[in-house]
Amino acid sequence: MRVTSEKFPLVTSLRLSEALDRRNMTQRQLCRGIGMYEQTLSNKIHGRRPFTVSDLSQIADYLGVSTDWLLGREPTETNK
Repeated sequence: MRVTSEKFPLVTSLRLSEALDRRNMTQRQLCRGIGMYEQTLSNKIHGRRPFTVSDLSQIADYLGVSTDWLLGREPTETNK
């Protein structure tokens, strides 16, 4: 299942960057933690490929945030 929206890639990319910064974590570390190639994540962040529900779930679980927050549906970062 793919998640699509005009603003989705930008909001999700910004939220993902924010979560990584708060944890002093790199995209490389995230990729290793969730088993995703770095180029794949880069393509998704830049809107060249869509995030799947599975991608979002894995990222949210690994970072300890909600998928709603990653999607911009919650105003503040919350732990699940």
